Amino acid sequence: MPSKGSRAKRSGDAFGRRLVALMDERALGVREAARIAQVNPSVISSWRAGAAPQDFKAVQRLARKLGTSLAW
Repeated sequence: MPSKGSRAKRSGDAFGRRLVALMDERALGVREAARIAQVNPSVISSWRAGAAPQDFKAVQRLARKLGTSLAW
């Protein structure tokens, strides 16, 4: 049975892959994404690496600015 942590990691992996693709598509760097989301650039880097986001408001700010839904 998978642990709760591994389940969170898998959901973060999907988010991270989508975030990388979207940032590449928009030519958006880590620093700029961090500025938009109002987080430290290390947070964006960790999301890109597969960490599950813990700050829903930051994800919401980033999605709104990039013109995408949270469901994407």
